[in-house]
Amino acid sequence: MKELSKFKILNYPNHLKELVDRKDTLPITIEMDPINRCNHNCIWCADNKIRRSRDMLDLEFLQRILGELYNIGAKSILFKGGGEPTLHPDISKFIQLSTINFKTALLTNGANLSDDLIQTIVDNCEYIRISLDAVDKKSHDRWHRPDMHCGWDKIISNIKKLVEIKKKNKSGIKIGINILYDNISFYQMPKAIDVAKSLDIDILSFRRAYTTEYGFKHDPWEQYELSHCKYLIDSLKVINHGIYIIFDASRGEEIYRDTAERNLPECLATPLISIICADKKVYPCCDLRLMKDYCYGDLTKNTFEEIWHSEQRKMILEEKIIPKQCFKYCTHRFTYFNEMLNYLVSPDKPHKELL
Repeated sequence: MKELSKFKILNYPNHLKELVDRKDTLPITIEMDPINRCNHNCIWCADNKIRRSRDMLDLEFLQRILGELYNIGAKSILFKGGGEPTLHPDISKFIQLSTINFKTALLTNGANLSDDLIQTIVDNCEYIRISLDAVDKKSHDRWHRPDMHCGWDKIISNIKKLVEIKKKNKSGIKIGINILYDNISFYQMPKAIDVAKSLDIDILSFRRAYTTEYGFKHDPWEQYELSHCKYLIDSLKVINHGIYIIFDASRGEEIYRDTAERNLPECLATPLISIICADKKVYPCCDLRLMKDYCYGDLTKNTFEEIWHSEQRKMILEEKIIPKQCFKYCTHRFTYFNEMLNYLVSPDKPHKELL
């Protein structure tokens, strides 16, 4: 599926050259957290601490920031959390405003999608991903611990409505669901494919439950479980399911990939994105939200461009991000971009003339 190709970065040769030349570059994608409230209480959530703040972006702020982001050449807005973005009372307006000048996408738990919001999403978004994270109500309740009337049945109903309206409108939006797995639930992955096919969605992604200071206190996996899990993933990869399937290639899958983030000397891809949180501050990536030591700046005091070119951001980037001082928090989805960039900056390129 070309929409999700790891080669998308090749559309931005100037950004690549700036990073390879050890210069700064401006972000292409802005991830934005409209609100820090959530109607689920996921046991693995890395944002539990964040959701206590109750911060929320206002419409006037959004309009100003979208203008600033357009002026610096940003291309896309991804609404996510933080909390659950669809709980923001103006989320429909947020989406409509962002699509004027940006490609727009939404990550959601799928429980709070009214009919009007579904129509807005289908009409305006390039992509929506529902964090279903389970294959049935029992496992979903275990993972998500949803509020009343915000659980499995409601989410499945909303996904069906999304697909129905997409087909009716002949929309090009891609609808995806994410499935989380751990050492207890990984054996259910084949069933997830049946669920995805029954819902007629476009993209199914699998993500391994990772450990952070906010989530699991230790890695619960045993070696024999990892071995069985790898065998299952390899088996699923070679079967033609008629659906686009993604297996997480970030730190969570490092045991399966020799080229995972752990083995790359530097994180060079982070400047390609930026995070604007519900506290109206700017952070490097989603794993570093609301972490004071990684805050680039405050958008109530400075413009986005001023923050981006500030000494504060330069210090964090050079002393913490690039040398991967933040790696213990990392679930970065840009592993493949970092592979490319680390190769390009390396002076050791054996056989580079032999294509």
